[in-house]
Amino acid sequence: MTRGRRAFTLVEVMTVVLIVAFGLLPVIGLLSSATRQEALDESVVIAQSMALRLAEQTTEELLRGGFAKAERTGGPEVVPLAPGKYSWDLAVEPVDPEAFLWRVLVKVRWSLPTDTSPDPSHAYELEKLVSRPESS
Repeated sequence: MTRGRRAFTLVEVMTVVLIVAFGLLPVIGLLSSATRQEALDESVVIAQSMALRLAEQTTEELLRGGFAKAERTGGPEVVPLAPGKYSWDLAVEPVDPEAFLWRVLVKVRWSLPTDTSPDPSHAYELEKLVSRPESS
């Protein structure tokens, strides 16, 4: 008496495929979520560096050219290889003009390509106090 090989039935194969598919769904969801978070983290770093650059430039202008109230708006600013559109507002306000103490406030707003709203939905603010150096 010879015995034949035992093969898997179609039902067994489909059951295994179904179990593997349901096991992989959460992993795919995690990868997608991680990719979105990485894009958001990258955009926050870009906004922080943009705000810091604008605050430093404004501080240098204040120290070089005298202290004066100012407001500027810029954008949309294109950042090479960065996702999203960035715009910014900058305000220079006196805190104590007699002591030459001024506040530089930079607000950066941006939206990512994955955002559904046309308005910038992300924001970063940087506030810096600037004073005139004491003369010797």
